[in-house]
Amino acid sequence: MNRHERRRQKKNNKLNQTVNQDLLEGIRLHTNKNYKQAESLYNKVLLTEPSNYEALRHLGILNQDLEQYEKAYNYFLQAFKINQNGFQVLNNLATIHMLNKNYNLALKCLSQSFKINSNYVPTINNLAGYYHKINDPKNAIHYSQLSIKIQPGNPIALDQYAKALIINNRPGEAIDVLEKLNQNFPDNDNFKYNLSTAYREI
Repeated sequence: MNRHERRRQKKNNKLNQTVNQDLLEGIRLHTNKNYKQAESLYNKVLLTEPSNYEALRHLGILNQDLEQYEKAYNYFLQAFKINQNGFQVLNNLATIHMLNKNYNLALKCLSQSFKINSNYVPTINNLAGYYHKINDPKNAIHYSQLSIKIQPGNPIALDQYAKALIINNRPGEAIDVLEKLNQNFPDNDNFKYNLSTAYREI
């Protein structure tokens, strides 16, 4: 490697480091609901790397959080075009399809995501949620149990398991799960709602 190539490599490494730092800081801000600052950093990454899969995907998640679903879908689609083996973005696309009640498309995306990575808990949780929505007790409990096996303490997995227990006519077990979730996450209204549903089934 000559001196010119070494300089170019050093410059590229520095640029990649900056991009990664901006992306990580954007995700941190996004997690803390500083949406405008997070969006600014994601867009900064895209100015340097217009085909950055993670920046596009996280812009999609950010817009989904803001309930701007059409924009979210477009960002997810751009990310998918860049990486068609992106199991994460396939799961993200499925969430938009679920919101739009396009359940066949949602299942197609989730199945593809699961085929690429059968240990990705968000996809497994969404598969459990999909089967709950279409009232398929057997598959709802199968995927929720699989998710818990991979991540035993995952609250979303436990919530999906409780919902699966309800449609499997096991509300008493669901109540045990949901009461623990309510103790650990007292501000989560979804867990409260599901607990009230379980009590109604007794």
